[in-house]
Amino acid sequence: MDQTIQHWSHQQHPLLLIRKDDQQGQPTSFTCGICKQWAEAYTYYACDPCKFYVHKSCAELPHQINHPFHPSHGLLTLCVRENFYCYSCHQSFTNTLCFTCGQCNFKMDLACALMPPISCEDQDHIQHFTHQHPMPLVKADDNCFVCHLTCSSLTAYGCTKCKHFLHKSCAELPLEIQHSVHPNHGLLTLVVTHDYFTCSLCEKRDRQTLFFKCHSCSFQLCVKCGTTVKGINSIRYQDHEHLLCFLEENPYTELGPCNGYDAYCRHPVLSNSIELSHTQCSIFHCLDCDFKVHLLCGPLPSIIKFKYHVDPLILVDSFEEDDSGEYYCDVCESERDPRIRIYYCQECKFFAHVHCLISELQCDDQIVNVLKGDLTAVELKTCGTNLWISEEMNVGEEEQAKSSMTFKELLDKIPGHELSWFKVDFEWDTSSHDQENKQGQGVSSQRTSDQLDLRDEYIDELLRLSRFTADDFSSFSYSLRRNFYRRKLKINVSDLALKIVEVKGYKVPFTLAPVLKILLRKTDEGIFRFSESSTEMKSIAVSFLCKVVKQLRSTMVQDITHDLLQDWYFYVEFAYWRVDFEVDFLKQSLQKITKAFFNSQLKKLQVDVPKTIKQKLDDFKNKLEKCEKFLETSPDPTFTKACLDEAAKLEWKTASEFLKLS
Repeated sequence: MDQTIQHWSHQQHPLLLIRKDDQQGQPTSFTCGICKQWAEAYTYYACDPCKFYVHKSCAELPHQINHPFHPSHGLLTLCVRENFYCYSCHQSFTNTLCFTCGQCNFKMDLACALMPPISCEDQDHIQHFTHQHPMPLVKADDNCFVCHLTCSSLTAYGCTKCKHFLHKSCAELPLEIQHSVHPNHGLLTLVVTHDYFTCSLCEKRDRQTLFFKCHSCSFQLCVKCGTTVKGINSIRYQDHEHLLCFLEENPYTELGPCNGYDAYCRHPVLSNSIELSHTQCSIFHCLDCDFKVHLLCGPLPSIIKFKYHVDPLILVDSFEEDDSGEYYCDVCESERDPRIRIYYCQECKFFAHVHCLISELQCDDQIVNVLKGDLTAVELKTCGTNLWISEEMNVGEEEQAKSSMTFKELLDKIPGHELSWFKVDFEWDTSSHDQENKQGQGVSSQRTSDQLDLRDEYIDELLRLSRFTADDFSSFSYSLRRNFYRRKLKINVSDLALKIVEVKGYKVPFTLAPVLKILLRKTDEGIFRFSESSTEMKSIAVSFLCKVVKQLRSTMVQDITHDLLQDWYFYVEFAYWRVDFEVDFLKQSLQKITKAFFNSQLKKLQVDVPKTIKQKLDDFKNKLEKCEKFLETSPDPTFTKACLDEAAKLEWKTASEFLKLS
């Protein structure tokens, strides 16, 4: 009796089981409709009208199965994959059948999928959730699936058939952990991945391993961070809405400009400082977003104890003990930049680099120990905060937490008639966020770069300034003010994202709130008294003025550039002409600063420029000597001379001399 089946692979017609005796001649040749392989068989299923043929073994395979190794998404479906990786035996397969999950990338080869479940009660075997085969203790020289380090004799559980091995310690990892860096969503679960993933803490990228995952958000930890990085504190950073954690060793040492609002790395002069390069491997990292701050730019203990000095050391943002222009660290006895924060003892006049106090040479690493320890009674100071008078001038955590509006949203609330004027003076583009991150926030303009590097164009400008009379200087100062009508100023994406807080009716970025409090107190709010602009427009103008005041407070005269001076004038003129603020005190200050800037430029012409030109002349002289002697010093003078002779013969010929047409 003929045997027919209604098969899922060919629902139009039933399939008939064909049985041939090998005495009846040659086997039938066909391409299997399920596995797509070429076959020659005596027994097979067929639909002759449709020319559809199937291996008997393929036809008897289940179309869908439930498998305990992948319980998350239900049924696995049989299909053909050109190339796939089995998540059970960890082997690669080409152009064959597998069972796959329709909701994720999970795949199993037939042998693994159809193998009956095995349980082992032998203590020398384990049944690990990363592999469905039992694994005894074995000798292995292969790498561990979890940590990728080589397994040593009798320390690993392994399936030799599938080349799947686990260190005993890796096999015994906890299935759930509670971690201090992610306290909000409870336990993290140990899961297996065969795709690439990035650890939220150390940012290491890996694949085919285990990791701890939060099921409420995208947070995930590699095994190393999940099991060895303990006791990380959540650190409040006043310029960011989320808590940060301190990472002593950041795997990405080339962080570039960080996200700190007053960061040294965003300062065109200080970004290449020795002090910053010594601490770049340590960062403060936000695990809720991609916000990162260098150790030197971030919140450090305001007071520490140093075992080689009897008195406590106080953190200061900058310090010049005299007018010598030469300043040194008393730990390493090398020069220090007075513009960069240091630890200081006033009584003993003792100065110490931050990086010297966290050096491996120091047995008692106070700064790192404090950041890793209990911060309950520790005062942390961010770069730039101790420029201001007292702690009560800072924005509290509760005040920041209540903030929901960003500076960009404040701009969007400007009334239409004022917005048109505002767009005459300013431009901003939130879509350039990715590009700004790639290039680095706060990148200086070409003109600023010319000034800092004393390039030829800037030297020519200095020579022009050297011929100025008093009248010429007045015209120069006037041109800086009038520049307000000739340019647009771009608002950086990093500024647009700042959270807004309210200070006496004015909405300003919380990074500028301490400045506004002082400005209101010092001026008795007189500068804003007669303005009839909208609250939004006044708030924005106030924000710009606070930004100017803060930068004035933190910028040394020798670091002022032409572009920075123009920006200061722009903000002040905008507040005066567009918003009717009484800012004469700032205008007068800028006039004095302009004179100081001019004087500083002339000093560069007297000191720095001759030194730079002399160095360039020496370099050119060395290159000239090499050019004159290049034939004599050639490793193969005969070959070089032949090349020169040929060049002399051919230089007035056309390139068609080498074109052969036949």
